[in-house]
Amino acid sequence: MLKAPSLETVFDENEETNGDDECKAWLSRLFDAKIELATFVAGRRGGGKATEYVGFLQGSFNLSFRFRFGDGGPDALIRFPKPGHTAAELRDEKVTNEVQVMEFLRQNSTIPIPHIIFWGLIKASPQQHGPFIIMDYVEGTPLSTLLKKPMKSEMEDLVLDPGVQLMTPFWMHRIGAISRDGLKWSVTERPLTYNMNELATVARNVCQPHKTQPTDRSRTGEKHPRPLALSRLGNAKGVPGSRARSRPRRPHSVSGTVGRPAE
Repeated sequence: MLKAPSLETVFDENEETNGDDECKAWLSRLFDAKIELATFVAGRRGGGKATEYVGFLQGSFNLSFRFRFGDGGPDALIRFPKPGHTAAELRDEKVTNEVQVMEFLRQNSTIPIPHIIFWGLIKASPQQHGPFIIMDYVEGTPLSTLLKKPMKSEMEDLVLDPGVQLMTPFWMHRIGAISRDGLKWSVTERPLTYNMNELATVARNVCQPHKTQPTDRSRTGEKHPRPLALSRLGNAKGVPGSRARSRPRRPHSVSGTVGRPAE
């Protein structure tokens, strides 16, 4: 009997290295621009100049700088998607979708969402560093910290269930990215998924994902898997199957600077 091929996701190691190099070069430029970014954030926030660079927060795909001000208000973050880990052609779309979801949750739920002070696309950012969100910094314990702590099985429900239950009432006629027209929210754009970004960053040479990514909204949950399956089949051609030629993606971190991880 023929053995079914593995469904494990594999990556082009050369593309992964190129993405890491692109990200490292961008990080270097961004850290060199801290003073300019502090002035930029202060100008959008109002209330006076930034008095202190507090540090940075980073996750797999985003990096934030935290600044403090002398007016007694909350600290502010400016958050960028990391090029090389987020596909260049998807960065504006990613940030736009994130802002829309944050505003939707603020309007329709009791989930505490940071106040968005200002946001913009690549062309509106200093030195074209990338699309950005400037928001209030919220004091507290990051969810990522809680999820890393070992806990008894009954405690997991206490941590995860409230957030899941708060999201269950939301329902849309289609599957995709949302936006608001007046007070009405609806799905107006295609879904942008983790897999789409991975194919566009670490499998570009073998997949040509820009030719096979879903471009439209799905009408129902039943129809949603079809374009995803067709996309996977189209991208599967040419993907290396040998573990010697490919391996799971490795994490990337900022070194030589003080900060703590955050998504």
